[in-house]
Formats: sequence, structure tokens, C-alpha cells
Amino acid sequence: MGCTQSKIENEEIVTRCKERKQFMKDAVTARNAFAAAHSAYAMSLKNTGRGPQ
Repeated sequence: MGCTQSKIENEEIVTRCKERKQFMKDAVTARNAFAAAHSAYAMSLKNTGRGPQ
């Protein structure tokens, strides 16, 4: 019962699933960073337009 169960980490399917999970986490992090940067850019454009008045 012990030996074969501990080898599950070496299975290709398990490894692939863990890689996909990490890719999804990275994608969410990148999306959040992009959204924050886009929001900051839009705010800077809004503030720049108000300046000369």
C-alpha cells in the first residue's frame, strides 16, 4: 500500500495537471497586473486632460 501510492508524483498526468494549475495562477496574476496598469493609465489620461484648464 505504501510504495505505489508515494510514486504518484512521478506520473505524467499528475505533473501536467500541476503545471496547468501553476499556469492558471500565473495567468490570473498577469491579468490582475494588466488590469491595474490599464486603470492607472486611464486615470493618468483623465488627469492630464484636466490639467490645462
